[in-house]
Amino acid sequence: MSDFNSQFRKIAILFANCAFSCLLLSGQSHAANNAVDEATLKAAYIYSIAKFVEWPDAAFNNNQEHFNLCISHKKELVNAVTNLNGKEIHGKIINTTNVHDTESLNGCHILFIGNVSNDELEAITKKCANLHILTVSDKPVFHDNHVIVNLVTINNKIRFEIDLATAKASDLKISSRLLSLSIKVNREK
Repeated sequence: MSDFNSQFRKIAILFANCAFSCLLLSGQSHAANNAVDEATLKAAYIYSIAKFVEWPDAAFNNNQEHFNLCISHKKELVNAVTNLNGKEIHGKIINTTNVHDTESLNGCHILFIGNVSNDELEAITKKCANLHILTVSDKPVFHDNHVIVNLVTINNKIRFEIDLATAKASDLKISSRLLSLSIKVNREK
């Protein structure tokens, strides 16, 4: 039990220091009283969360060296995630790209889905399920949208919800340590 508490503390510290990571990602210095912008903070969360997700070998073509983080319909996040280019996730170098349609999703490992209608969201998540893509969004309604990770703002703090059933359907394994930090976990399809 002590080992679990130690691991939990390490994960909690990782997310508690997310704002500090944002400063490093942005490459800018901020005064102590200035808030890190929301897009940079979300980029740091995506990066941190990805470290606790395991993709099947089939998600990487021919020992692919790059880890593709894709953004769809969220212009303000594009610049923030671009700062992740060159960093590593699971020994693979991050490559960020902006995608505009479902045909461009092949090769994405993470897809942040921005402002889309519910019909568009459904079409995107259906396409992603067969491609082993970790889908992330910040839509206010989490249930039934089939996004694996949903970033939510509560009391001016970013938190996250996880749809474990959708992750399993996409052959993605999410660490129990990450699940324990989620404010909501959907375990049933």
